[in-house]
Amino acid sequence: MRKIALLAGLAAIVATIGVAAPAAARPAPPPPPFNPNLLLPGSTGAAEPSIRANSLGESFVIGPTGLQCNAMRVNHAGSAAKFIGAPDHNAGGGDCDWAVGPRETGALPGFPTPTADDLAFSSLDNLINITTGKSTDDGNSFISPNPASTQVVGDDRMWMAADPRLNSAGFATVFMTYHDITVDDIELSISTDGGFAYTQNAPIINATDVAQGQWQGLGAGAGNELGNIVARRDPVTGALTLYSIFETPDSPTDNVNQGVAGTFNFNRVYEAVGTVTDPLPPTLTPTIAWRNYEVFHGPVGARYNRIFPVTTVDSAGRVYAFWSDGNRIFTKSDATGTGWSPAAAPGQIPNFGSDNTALMPWADAIATGGAPGVVDAVFYGAHGGAGAQPNPQDDPNNVWNVYMAQTVDGGATWTTLKASDHDIHKSQLCIDGLNCNLVGNRDRTLLDFFQVSIDPTNGAADIAYADDHASPGTAVMYYTRQCTGVSAKTGVALVNDCVAPPPPPPAPQGNACPGPQVADFSGDAPNNFPGGMGQNMDNLDVTAVTFASAPGGANIDITLQLKDLEAPPTKANPNIVSALWTVYFQYGTASGSTWWFVRATTNGTGGAAVATYDYGTWNGSFHSVDLITGEFHPGVNGTFVFHLPRTAIGSPPDGALLTNPYANTHASISVLGSGVFFTADADRAPNANFGASHTVGTPPCPKKKKK
Repeated sequence: MRKIALLAGLAAIVATIGVAAPAAARPAPPPPPFNPNLLLPGSTGAAEPSIRANSLGESFVIGPTGLQCNAMRVNHAGSAAKFIGAPDHNAGGGDCDWAVGPRETGALPGFPTPTADDLAFSSLDNLINITTGKSTDDGNSFISPNPASTQVVGDDRMWMAADPRLNSAGFATVFMTYHDITVDDIELSISTDGGFAYTQNAPIINATDVAQGQWQGLGAGAGNELGNIVARRDPVTGALTLYSIFETPDSPTDNVNQGVAGTFNFNRVYEAVGTVTDPLPPTLTPTIAWRNYEVFHGPVGARYNRIFPVTTVDSAGRVYAFWSDGNRIFTKSDATGTGWSPAAAPGQIPNFGSDNTALMPWADAIATGGAPGVVDAVFYGAHGGAGAQPNPQDDPNNVWNVYMAQTVDGGATWTTLKASDHDIHKSQLCIDGLNCNLVGNRDRTLLDFFQVSIDPTNGAADIAYADDHASPGTAVMYYTRQCTGVSAKTGVALVNDCVAPPPPPPAPQGNACPGPQVADFSGDAPNNFPGGMGQNMDNLDVTAVTFASAPGGANIDITLQLKDLEAPPTKANPNIVSALWTVYFQYGTASGSTWWFVRATTNGTGGAAVATYDYGTWNGSFHSVDLITGEFHPGVNGTFVFHLPRTAIGSPPDGALLTNPYANTHASISVLGSGVFFTADADRAPNANFGASHTVGTPPCPKKKKK
């Protein structure tokens, strides 16, 4: 009582004489939890990226283009990336995946002596077979791949994992699961040479645990959905266990009924646990016994394959399962992966802010040597739409971002953070495969998944995702790295070793008078087409477009400048047979979603090639009207000059504006380029938006007054 009174008296005295305590210094705001997002070189046209980190903390990203799998290596700091080519050598590109194993002590014939972790890849080839191969030198080279690695013909969507311990021959053992599309079974193949050749093993679905009628597809029913595969060695016993995850309809009857109705509402989630018996040397292939345990049995009609189901395992051996109903991400965990209670309700990862749509989960933990109970999960989330079932992802008002949720208590609670530093996609995000285009023409630009991988050196999350914000309808891939927060390796605060990528250089600016109206970077036309390894296509690299028209003149002359104009094929880019060089602009009837175009293509090679020129309208497809005259000036800074009659586009008078100009180039596999060509741009100028307008009949530009 006395102390309280004394303190009160002192406070009164201080207040009376006006002595104030110094203001406390404001703490510095915490750094952002993720590095500025890095656009990956060579990723144009690629999506659904797979990502793995090696023992040095470098990240490897790979994504399909439909023609090949394009791969990149990102440095540990997340500040720079390098395009490392197409590992499948253009024998695939439908789906892609990675597995990283230990540095091998054995070497295959024709492969260099291993100098880095084993980097195995897979690439789906037209649903027929899977192309596989590996790099032993940090992704700097991929020797000729194996184009037929499976003994089952008719494959889809493969996932990979590597044994963390080398086999007795000094190679990494790689496990690959995939759909056998003849019956929709989930097959397992095993490579004992680091991921080059595979031998068929047993399916992971145990018919004793899950009746075949419940999951069989292709004419017999709706089928099933497979998830990823994880390989973990117990740190005490050294025993290897495989974990995978899949979903099925409710029953054999439900499977058949959904097959007839054309629906795919998989409401049962299973964990497949493979107990591995290591072989005795010189045998290399292990023996695996699979059992399936039901994780969750949801209500009939619920759809959890929004896609894919994902599993991961932490260093304590706790197994985690993730899936989505379209509005939220669900998760459950079990101490061993064998003791699930299917009736127990799953937990929910909280959406970010006002988001009401969430799908495509992925997750990772450090299975050996990490912090027990720490797991990182990522997903795409959206706001702006109604979030209405049955297909909240198809709402055209959705605005999408990338999120990461983290648990540090074994899944009891989760914290969700935004990982993308910009909106990555707007409108629909269709997850129905080919039906996206066959039924309703819904947007599938970002494809079906993206991934997170944990850096084993410090426990930071590395994320690769797809994006089309700069050019809707054309995907690219981005990377970001966790900089702050909890480490999945130590369970305590990360040491921030991120380095921000350098800011992109300012884009060259076109000018209305005297031009060029369109200006573009030089060196931004990497050869990512079949047979290309990322080298720049100088002859398809647009640097400028200039419009010129004399007062009262008959023509509008359009000059398209290239870095080094040669008729393909060239020595540097022999895979390009021909090409299309095109300039677009709007005037009169060509407005809104329609542009006028002038276009050139060539026949022959080098300076002796003959060029052909035409014009017409473009509204997503070319509609050629007629041939026009032009000029072909090959060489460094070479040009095409198009002589377009004013009468061809409605006789614009002097003073009329030609607006929204831009140019692009396309590689072609036909002699004149007017037949089959690649729809992905070789280069677009400018890279986004449009150049400056041109005033028809422009008199000499006024000179700037000297100050």
